[in-house]
Order: sequence, then C-alpha cells, then structure tokens
Amino acid sequence: MVITLKLSLYTMTPYKYIPYFLLCLFLNCITFYERIPSGSSDKQKVTSTIKFQSQEPKPFSYEKDIPLLPGETIGGLKYDPNADFFKINIEEKRKYKTNNSPFLCLISILTITLVPCYYDAVETIQFSVTSPYFFEKRKPIEQEIRKREYAWLPLFLVIPFMGDKSPDDGNLLALKEAEVKLLTEYSKMESEIEETKKKLKPLIKNPKKYAIILNDFATTDFSNQSYSFNIGTGKDIIIQIFNNSFKTITRMKYHLAATNSFFKSPNEVSEVIVNEETIFPGGFSKNIFYANRNPRPNSLYLFMDKIEIEYDDGSYEVISKSAINQIKVISSPRLIDELFK
Repeated sequence: MVITLKLSLYTMTPYKYIPYFLLCLFLNCITFYERIPSGSSDKQKVTSTIKFQSQEPKPFSYEKDIPLLPGETIGGLKYDPNADFFKINIEEKRKYKTNNSPFLCLISILTITLVPCYYDAVETIQFSVTSPYFFEKRKPIEQEIRKREYAWLPLFLVIPFMGDKSPDDGNLLALKEAEVKLLTEYSKMESEIEETKKKLKPLIKNPKKYAIILNDFATTDFSNQSYSFNIGTGKDIIIQIFNNSFKTITRMKYHLAATNSFFKSPNEVSEVIVNEETIFPGGFSKNIFYANRNPRPNSLYLFMDKIEIEYDDGSYEVISKSAINQIKVISSPRLIDELFK
C-alpha cells in the first residue's frame, strides 16, 4: 500500500502537487492564545472581581461565537442567550502588533515550512455593548491578548493530539480578561438608567403640564452628540417625541435655532420642521431623519427653540424654549414605555 502511494505521487504532474502542499501548510500551523500578565493591576482586578462576585451574576448575550453554554458564568457575568439588556459584540477586525522579523516566516513559506516559523503578536479585541435602553452606541471596550503561532512541517503529525486554538478561543480569553471592565460598564448603564427614570417619572405623572416628552433630538453627527445640546456639522436632524397627553396629536411644528454661541446671539438662524403625523396618547412619533434641515450646517449648537402642537379636537399648544429644557430627556422608547405602563 505504501509503495502504491509513492508511485501515484511520483507519476502525478507537478501542478497536482499544489493541493498537497497547501494541505501541509494548513495542517502544520498551530495557534495558542494566552493572557498578558498585567503586573500591579492584577491586585486591582482581584479586588474588583471580589466586589462584583458578591452580587448576583449579570446576564448577558453576545452576537459573535464564543464557546459558552447557556447559564455558564465568567466571574460576575452569566451567559443568557435571551438577555437583551447587555449585549456584547466582538468586532471582526482585530488590531495587532508584533516585533517578529517578517523575513523569518517568509523563508518558512518559501521552504514549505521545512524551516520552522515562530510568530508572536498582541491582539487587541474590541467589545461593543448595545442595549435597547439606550439610543447611543456605548464606548468600545478593548482588551489585549497574546497570540502565538508555530509553523513547521512535522507539526502536522502532532496537531491532531495537541489541538489548535481558534479565534473563538481568543474571544473567550479576552472576555474573561475584560470581565471587570464589562461589569463596570454594566453598573454604569444601570446607574444612567436610574438617573433617566428620575427625570422621566415627574413628567409622566403630570401629563397636563407636560404634554410631550422630547426623547430624541440629534444631528447625524452622533460622535459629538450631547445631552443638553447637539454639536456637529451634520445636516440631517433626528426628532422623536412621546405623546404624554390624553389627546391625539395630528400636527407638530419644530422650531430649530442654529448658532455659534451657547446663548442667544445675533448670528442665530431659524428653521421650522412640520410633521403631520397622528400620534395617539401613550404613543411615539416616528423616529425619522429630516434631511438637510440644519439651518446652518457648520454651526456649533443646534437648539429646539419652540414646539407647536395641534390636537385632533382643534386645540393648540405652544411649548417655549424654557419648557423644552424640562421635557428634553434623551431616552429610548423601551424605557419610557416601561415607566408609562
């Protein structure tokens, strides 16, 4: 049998050897992931971990493959595929840096890995966190791990027994190493929600005084978005309101003011956006883009100067700028809907 195999390979045309060479290249590379010693920060991590472990594990889900089973915990985090409050996404593109000479692996490739190659790099895994309780994208969380790869032709004999670490294993390692960072972000989000609830509850309990809640008001320049005002050069405007009154709204007029000063200034420019939409009590308006409605695209500040409301019974209401500052609470419909019910 061995002789037959040798003869068949010997009689093959040269180009037919290529798949065998590629197969050897694929089989003789082995990858390992390992944590990076953090030195003095280990003590801080241990202290923080003990603090979070004293609490109930926080449920989370993820969008990318991580080798975890439902209910499995990582310190103070517990994987629950049905959890949507804290959803982790791992970016596909990883930043990495290495001090290895590029010629070492080049020689290895040219010799079909007869010359061994050693590759050591530090990968930066980026976690992004999303939640239906927030409009804006949370600040990414980064974690470094070390990736080591060995390429040598004889390795294909031992790889079936040693195993080869996949990127998913690297994701799991990064998740374990970033546990405290993620738990800190989790607690921060919970605190922000409680603060938002404190602002929303007085408004929802007093519908006669606060007919609407301005729960989203932004330009498309999300990276510079602020809670009190909006900065940026974006021309498109996003507006969404919640009908907190007992009447059906049929028409809204949003008066915008663009200026280069936080306070009133002579160079202020105004624009009126009309939205003819039926908004029932306890309902939300459509969260849509109003294209090219920023009266001064390069202005520093964009204010909601006044809002006019028309109801289905023919009544009319005007909300001044000072009152708008009270009803402007950046909050997702999910949070308002839960409080309203």
